[in-house]
Parts: sequence; structure tokens; C-alpha cells
Amino acid sequence: MMYIIVALVILIGLIFLIKETGLGKFLMLLGLFFILITLLTDIIYEEGTVLILGIILFLIGLWLWWRKRKNRTNINNPNYMGPYSPSSRPSNPGIIRRMMNRKREISDAKHQEKVNYERQKAEQENQRKLHEAEVRRRAERIAKIRKRRI
Repeated sequence: MMYIIVALVILIGLIFLIKETGLGKFLMLLGLFFILITLLTDIIYEEGTVLILGIILFLIGLWLWWRKRKNRTNINNPNYMGPYSPSSRPSNPGIIRRMMNRKREISDAKHQEKVNYERQKAEQENQRKLHEAEVRRRAERIAKIRKRRI
């Protein structure tokens, strides 16, 4: 039972890593991992096969990464259709960027609430001062009228 859970966690982690880094970088990392495991440890029995597989994965990942970078910067090409080819779509921001954007949105919202509160308090203070000035003017008029009657 534990083996199944560990395998599912690793599979979900790999899918998450592909989504965050892109397929090219993921294949390069996986190829480097296979190469390093083969050269530095004795975990794998068929070292030659895994070494060749690691080199192939690294080269495919390098090619995908290089092709994606080349397409983004090839503006002088008459067939250039923007930073993304028609078959690929822009990737969503990663989890770190989403968390940072969410923090910034919360911070901006709190700042806006504070600004609105200060503006509202200032407006209330101005209304109070205007009301007091109006009351004073009326009181002065009433005092003038009373003096005339006497």
C-alpha cells in the first residue's frame, strides 16, 4: 500500500515539475539526474543503458529549450507569429508567482482600504467644519436680529 502512495506522490510531483519548468527543462533535468546516478552511484544495474537514456533525454530537452528560446527572439523572421507558436499556448504563472500576485493583491486591497478610510474621515471632518461654520453664521444672524429688536 505504501509503495502505491509513494509512486502517486512522485508522479504528481513530476507532473507539477513539468508544468512549472516546461518540458524542455524537465527533460534536461531528468537526463542529468540519470547521468549523475549512473556515474556516481551503483544503484542501477544496467549503467550503459541508463547513461545513454540520460544523454538522449538531456539532448532532447536541450533541443526543446533552445527551439523555444529561438522562437521567442526571432522577430526579424517574416513567419514570426509572436512569442508563441500557433501550436503552443502561453503557460499559466507558476504557483510561486500566483502566491506573490495574491500577496500583492491583498496588500494593494489593504492599502486601498486605508486610503479610502482616510479619505472618508477627511470628508467627514470637512463636513463637520462646514456644518459648524453654518451654525456660527446662523447664530450671528440671530444675534444681530435680537440686537435690532432691543
